[in-house]
Amino acid sequence: MARRTRDAVPDARVRIAALPQLPFREGWFDATLGNFVLNHVGRPACSARRTCRRSHPRTTSRARRTA
Repeated sequence: MARRTRDAVPDARVRIAALPQLPFREGWFDATLGNFVLNHVGRPACSARRTCRRSHPRTTSRARRTA
C-alpha cells in the first residue's frame, strides 16, 4: 500500500508505523489510512482513536477491515 501510494502521489510523505503505539505527534498528518489493521489489534477502538488523533483536526482518517 505504501509503495502504491508513493507511486501514485510522488510528493506524498508516506510513513509506516505499527499500532497500538504510533511514533507521531497528534495532528501531524494531513490524512491517515489503515487497511486490514483494526481487526488485528487487541483494542481496536483505542487504536482507531490513536490513529485519528494523528491526523490534523480538519482532515479525515479512513480504515478498512475484513469481515
